[in-house]
Amino acid sequence: MDIDLLYAEVMQKLILENKIARVSQKLISSTKNDDRVQQVYDVLKGSKMFPKPMIVQKCAVKSTVYRNLGNKNFQNHNDYEAWQYYNLALLHAPVDSVDYIFALANRSAVFFDLKKYEECLNDIEQVSNMGYPERLKDKLLKRESSCKEALSKPLLIDEKNTDAIETMYSMKGSRNPSYSNSIEIYEIGTLALRTVIKARCEQPDWQSLFNIISEVEANLNTEYRGCTRVDDKWVYDSQSYATIHALVSNIEKRSVSDIFRKGVTAAVFLHILMKETEFLKDAKTGIVKRVGGLLLHHIMTVPTNMHGISVNTPTSEGKYVNDMSLGSAAYAFFSLLNHSCSPNVTRFSRFGTGNMKLIAIRPIKKGMQLFDNYGVHHATQDRESRQSTLNFQYKFVCTCEACVDNWPTYHNLGAAKNLPKLIAEKKKKILSPNAIEKLERGCKDIAMALYKPLCELITVLDNYAPCVELADCQESLKQCLGIYEGFLPFGFTKVIDWDVS
Repeated sequence: MDIDLLYAEVMQKLILENKIARVSQKLISSTKNDDRVQQVYDVLKGSKMFPKPMIVQKCAVKSTVYRNLGNKNFQNHNDYEAWQYYNLALLHAPVDSVDYIFALANRSAVFFDLKKYEECLNDIEQVSNMGYPERLKDKLLKRESSCKEALSKPLLIDEKNTDAIETMYSMKGSRNPSYSNSIEIYEIGTLALRTVIKARCEQPDWQSLFNIISEVEANLNTEYRGCTRVDDKWVYDSQSYATIHALVSNIEKRSVSDIFRKGVTAAVFLHILMKETEFLKDAKTGIVKRVGGLLLHHIMTVPTNMHGISVNTPTSEGKYVNDMSLGSAAYAFFSLLNHSCSPNVTRFSRFGTGNMKLIAIRPIKKGMQLFDNYGVHHATQDRESRQSTLNFQYKFVCTCEACVDNWPTYHNLGAAKNLPKLIAEKKKKILSPNAIEKLERGCKDIAMALYKPLCELITVLDNYAPCVELADCQESLKQCLGIYEGFLPFGFTKVIDWDVS
């Protein structure tokens, strides 16, 4: 489902019918997101332009095709491709069918090869619960025994420091016959959709959610913004939906065309929730309208407040210099941090956990503000391009020290002036070509050895900022953190082609 294409078609139709001015004026005069989405919804409904979602139908034939492709890749030792094909075989297999059982059994073999013993045991257990096919029973019981034996052995030190792989290829959760079809929406705004659904599911009923929202909105211009009342105190709890709802949407700074485009996305999501799911089953008109407003609110907060989760991946030469995006998530506390083009912290997330921490990459004295980086850094972009990007996406003009003093990009950075010879020599010794090569290859030993000396150097070199020595040490420190975070193995990033036709 391409909502950008839908938006273009809607705009073309409105232009041909000479309705742009009228629609724009109604949006401008509206003060509530509920009303804005309702107006866009009426436009799409009146023009009969709601797209039909692509449906993944259960089909034994397709399941068999994907399982055979998985078998072929597994025989060729393409484990990650095989894993994906078996996932697709499971997706298309009718519930409780022999096709589902065979797909699980075959996927357990991939997990065993990848030493993912717990995942292997989970698949075997599901097969057991559904009834072992006679031809698979001995093989699966032997695999089960081998997994348990492997898990009983003490882990090597290196294995203890390695996080389990949890990625888009995982298919977790119990089977539920109530959901025989799956809707695929190809749109980044699904994070906003998920936020709304999760917010409702965490509450016993709609009114409870609306009560929280009313409380949050009453505190928006107070010191208790994003807080929830616990007994007689206001508490900022980043696990609470209140902190997410309180994130800024910048609605007052958005153009009418931007609001309309995002309104199209919200209206389409609302239509799907009403027509294709039970999420709004028996919901009154007022509730439906408020859900539309919530969708639009979060579609506007997502681009400026959500945080990306990524991981390092190796090149064919074995260098971990590529970064792969795994997705985005809401981390309310981190959204409180302001931006700097020369930040003093970086975000750290162990691969497979979803937990995020802040790590200092510059000295931070008591009382100093923490500054994150929103994606534009003085080392990689000049001030003009940074300011343009920040103003477009985040709606502010940056006044960090790198912008005020117009710090140069990395390639134009000079050496630190009057840097003591002893410090210069220490930096050269620590970041030798050999050490840098090992960092690029993901060497944990060198990362452990360099981390503390790099922190000490950064503390001293910060007094000489901006300079190439500080930039080198900060980048190397972040490479150490990247190694601590964990890696995707080579070949894991290859995504197979599939369709729902």
